[in-house]
Amino acid sequence: MQRTLFLKRCLVYTLLISITLSTLYYIYFNTTISTDPALRSTWTCTGEGRHQICQVNHFCIDRRHGPFVVSSDPFPAINLINTGETEDIWFKAQHYPSLPASLQPPRFINSTLFVYGLYSPYHFSHALYNGLMPLYSTMLEHGATDDSWTLRATTYDNAHPDRALPMLLPNHRGRELVMEAKDMQDRDRQQLPPTLSTLCFDRAVVGTGNRCSLWYCEGQIHQSHYEAYKRFIEQQPITNNSCEAAVVNYNSSNKVTIGLLNRRHTRHITNLPELIQALTPKYAVRTIDFDVEGCDLVHTAHVVRDLDVLVAPFGNGLGAGLFMRPQTTALVSISARFYSESWFKYPMMAIGRRIYDFACDEASCEEFDDRLARALIDRGWSEQELQEFFMLRPDELDRSPLFAGLDAEERWRRYLQYHKDVARRIDVPRFVRYLEDVVLANTPSLNTSFVDQCRRPNGCCDLECQGALDRNVFGNQNAWM
Repeated sequence: MQRTLFLKRCLVYTLLISITLSTLYYIYFNTTISTDPALRSTWTCTGEGRHQICQVNHFCIDRRHGPFVVSSDPFPAINLINTGETEDIWFKAQHYPSLPASLQPPRFINSTLFVYGLYSPYHFSHALYNGLMPLYSTMLEHGATDDSWTLRATTYDNAHPDRALPMLLPNHRGRELVMEAKDMQDRDRQQLPPTLSTLCFDRAVVGTGNRCSLWYCEGQIHQSHYEAYKRFIEQQPITNNSCEAAVVNYNSSNKVTIGLLNRRHTRHITNLPELIQALTPKYAVRTIDFDVEGCDLVHTAHVVRDLDVLVAPFGNGLGAGLFMRPQTTALVSISARFYSESWFKYPMMAIGRRIYDFACDEASCEEFDDRLARALIDRGWSEQELQEFFMLRPDELDRSPLFAGLDAEERWRRYLQYHKDVARRIDVPRFVRYLEDVVLANTPSLNTSFVDQCRRPNGCCDLECQGALDRNVFGNQNAWM
C-alpha cells in the first residue's frame, strides 16, 4: 500500500515538473521570439567569387532542414573559409518556396545571425587569424550587437574539437549555433539547431569575405579591427591564470623585458638556460610556457601584455603578438637550420608589431633527432643513412639517393617538415648582438607611425619581408588605409 502511494506521488511530481518546464519554455520563446507566418527571404550580395558576402532578410534553421531561406530562387554558394583556394568550402543554404512543415510554428528572432566557417580551430594561430579575427572583423563591419547570434556552418580540419579555441566575441547576450554535437564546448552559449522548432532570424550575414592578413586571402582585415579585438580581450576578467603561474622572472628590475617562450615538444630550444644567463645582466627576462593546461586566449594575452620583446621558436606562440603593446614592441622567431617561414610576418604587418627572423644554418644550431626523422620520413634507413640525412644540405637534396622513388614535391615536404619541427640551439653570442643591433636599435619613438617605421631597412621587419610589407603596409589593399 505504501509503495503504491509512493509511486503515485512520484508520478504526480514528475507530471508537475514536466508541465512547469514546458510552461517556462513556452513563456521564454513567446516573450523573446515572435512568429511570422508570412515569411519570405530576400538577399543582396557584395563581392564576387571567393570573397562574396550575402546579407539576408529572414534566414532560418532547424535540425531537420539545416540552414535555409524561404524563396523560390536558389541561394548563392558562399565560401566560408579564410585561407587558400584549395581549402575553400562552399556553403549553400537550402531554399523552399514556403516554410517547410515543422512540429511547431517558426520562431522569429529579431537579431542578426553571422554565418561563418573555421579553419583548424584547435590550432591557436589558425583559429585566431583564419577564423576568429575574420568573423570579428565582419561583425564590426555589419553592425553586430551584444545580442547577435553566430552559426558555425562548416569546419576545415576539425581533428581535435575538444581543443578548439573558444570563439570569444562581444555578443554576450547572443548564442552560437553549431551543426555537430562534438563542437559543443560551452553549453551556456552554444546549442545545436532545434529539433522541435525552426528558428528564423530577421537578418543574417553569410560569409566573411575570404578575409585575412595572409597572402592567400582575397579580403583584408583592417588594423583598427585588430586593435579593437585586443582591447576587448583585455577587458575580460582574469581567473586562475595558469599561464601566469608558469612564468619565471629573472632580474625583473630592468626596464626592457624580454619574454622567452619555449615549446615542450617539437621545435624545443635546448640551450635556453645559456640564453637566460647571457641576457639577465642587462635585461629583465621572463620565461613563458603556453603548453600548460588552461592557458586560453585571455590568459595568453595577459602574460604578454607588458613584454618589450617576445622570443619564440617559429610557430603558434608568435600569434600572441596581437596582444603585445602596439608600435614599440617586437617578436623574434627562432628558425631551425634550413627552414624559415614568413607566415607570421603577414598578420604582424597588418596588426602593427615588429617581427624578425633569427636563423642559423650551422650544424651546431640543430639537434639531431633520430625518432622524429624516422617518424616523418619513414624510409627504413640504416644508421649510416640516417647520419647522411642529418648532414644533407638543401642544395644536395635533389641528387641524394636517400629519397629515391619520391617525386620532388614529396621529397621536399618530408625534408622541410623535419627541419621545421626538430629541436634547435641558439647561437647565443650572435643572437645577443642581433637583438641589440637590429631589434632594439630599431625601436621607434612613440610619435613615429608604424607605416613610416616600415620605410626604414629593418625598421619593422627583417630584410626578408617584402611580400608582407607590400600586401599589408604599402599595397593597394593594405591594412592601414
